Formats: sequence, C-alpha cells, structure tokens
Amino acid sequence: MKRHVLGLLAIITCSTPFAASAMSTPVACDRNHPEAMLSYLHKTKPTLEQARAALPCIFIVGPRDATTMEIRRDNSRLYPTYDETRQHIVGGSFH
Repeated sequence: MKRHVLGLLAIITCSTPFAASAMSTPVACDRNHPEAMLSYLHKTKPTLEQARAALPCIFIVGPRDATTMEIRRDNSRLYPTYDETRQHIVGGSFH
C-alpha cells in the first residue's frame, strides 16, 4: 500500500504543467529592492493572479482597480505593464 501511495505521488509530481512549475520560482519580495521584482516579472511574464500570488508584499494594480492619487515612496504599489495581448505582465513601475 505504501509503495502505491508513493508511486502515485511521484506521478502527480511529475505530471504538473511546466507553467505552474515556472511560477513556483521563489521571489524575494523586498520593497527596498524593486529591481529584483521587476526582473522577475520581465523573465516569467505572469498573469495578474500569478503575480499577486508571487509578490504578496506589494499591491499590484489591476486594470479595473481604483487607486488614490497619493505618492508612495515605499514601493508598495505596482502599476504593471502588459504584453500586446494584455494577458501577461512584462514589467511596470512603482508609484
């Protein structure tokens, strides 16, 4: 029984899609070094939901999110730049 469970776990682990495993790359969510977060976005090109899951320390403004006009100097809010299909984030700027 134990072998069957371990074999099943091995099959499940090996059958995960490549995109999901690429998004599980650890990201240093450090607001003092926003270049690393922008580099991660540029390299992996995540969707809005994937970027929010990978970078929980910042608020990523979506296309329908309302924000205030205040200026934040702590790199806590990212305005993303999308690719031509408007599906994946390729960069952005902190305001």
